Amino acid sequence: MTNDQPYPEPAADVQPVIIFVDSNILQQFIGMDSFPWKRISDAKAISVLVPQNVVREIDKHKNQGNSRVAHKARAANSIFKKILEQPERKLVVRTSSPHVTVAIAPRGDPTFKPPGWDSPNLDDQILAEVLRFRHSNPQACVYFMTGDTIPRMTADDLDIACIVPPEDARLPPETDERDKKLNQLQRELEDLRKAAPKILVRIDTKLQDEIGELVLHSVNYPSLTKKQIHDLIARAKSRIPLERKEDILREPIRSKPAAFAALAALAALDKWVPPLESTVDDYLRKYPQWATELEKRLVSLHRRLTFMSSATSFTLELSNDGTVPAHDAMFELRAIGGFYLLPDDHEGARLEVAAAAMMLAADYELVFIGDKGESGLRPEFLATHRKSGVQLMVEVKSRHRPGVMAFQPNKPRVVPNSCNVEGLIRDALAKNPSEPLLIFIDLNIPALQEDTTAVRAELQGCWETLQKEERNDGFPAIGIFFCNDISPWYVDIDLPEGGNAWCYAMTSPNRHGINAMPMLTTFARAFQQRLTLPTDFPDGDGQ
Repeated sequence: MTNDQPYPEPAADVQPVIIFVDSNILQQFIGMDSFPWKRISDAKAISVLVPQNVVREIDKHKNQGNSRVAHKARAANSIFKKILEQPERKLVVRTSSPHVTVAIAPRGDPTFKPPGWDSPNLDDQILAEVLRFRHSNPQACVYFMTGDTIPRMTADDLDIACIVPPEDARLPPETDERDKKLNQLQRELEDLRKAAPKILVRIDTKLQDEIGELVLHSVNYPSLTKKQIHDLIARAKSRIPLERKEDILREPIRSKPAAFAALAALAALDKWVPPLESTVDDYLRKYPQWATELEKRLVSLHRRLTFMSSATSFTLELSNDGTVPAHDAMFELRAIGGFYLLPDDHEGARLEVAAAAMMLAADYELVFIGDKGESGLRPEFLATHRKSGVQLMVEVKSRHRPGVMAFQPNKPRVVPNSCNVEGLIRDALAKNPSEPLLIFIDLNIPALQEDTTAVRAELQGCWETLQKEERNDGFPAIGIFFCNDISPWYVDIDLPEGGNAWCYAMTSPNRHGINAMPMLTTFARAFQQRLTLPTDFPDGDGQ
């Protein structure tokens, strides 16, 4: 029977409505004296009976520490004691509207054994008491009140009228000792957070919500086939054909003067001037070079397109939403896997990519380590040769120049008088790993390959000087690899002809007893390989 349904009343007003209560009524709901009885029944008198099996269950709970179940069990047990002290063995908890008494249910007729009387299930035993009482008092108006679902279903099966207590009379969820401790720890943690900066990192300042991931798409463009390149060059030549020298030097045929006098006068002022013969010869000489350069660009077009599609940019916004300043805060951003993060000042990372490409081309496997390891500073990556198993620690350094590669962009580019890399080499040697050390240095100077005599002499002298310095555990590096690419110096003008990118490698006596010249030679070939366009064209089917 639900709360909004009328309950049958007893035949006479003096006969109270009998309500058996489940244990959850005494443990999970408000007390009997404040219970909303008028919403339960319109009867003038209600007799609440507590089954003896409920009394036994509550007795078991009264000694369970300081939990709410124990507190409620002890409060109910005190009511049971007061009931037993009353002459009529019942306690009045409400005097009117309606009159409510609480008593412990009698045992009833012991010869009557209703269903569930000998069941091990407590709910069955409690409902068996209701059936035994109803058997002994057939004229009584008997109900069973419970807040649980299973006892209600069982009561319905036994044809026992069931009352569902109002939900707003239920006590709030219990907070046990663990919850109290957890709440206390959460409050303490919140206090600690308030006493420290609260750093928030957001991707893309246009968005209000924090983003946990970015999905980037990269297109891998296929190379053009021989036929495609041939057809494209033919189309380009058809649009811009090679003209004959005599045609260029011959005055073009003019159209007849316009009928209007004003236009005829303008046409008379238009005088043809033949080009210089040297200019025509230069055009005829460079036309085949233009076609060759176009072919080179078409051969490597897929690489440029793939590179442009695989690079992307995003904005990181860091903010302190805490209540205290973030003094000496450090923010570390890592790229894990086959990715590189290049900040605006990315000359160093640019060289790391180039060095990694050389090592991979020389058949080395790479494990990127980062700047910090278990024992302080560590080189960039560990390289292991696939066939021999030889392991090298690789340290990469780049010489920054004002105005070049976004370094101090507001300053003009000034050609350095020297390479000035001794400090970089010392920093690399200071890593001093237990494995053989190989050093890569990007010179970042605008010197062509044919102008490197003085540069090589400076580098060799610096390297030899550092080797002569006394070290307790010997010289850690097996060799050094200098490379240079002048293109960052010519981002806004055409590159000069000549050796735009070049390398210079030197070995050194070392504590590992390794002759690094063969591997340095291999790295030099790998360096040249990454700068040279392939000479083999793909087959016509693109394979």
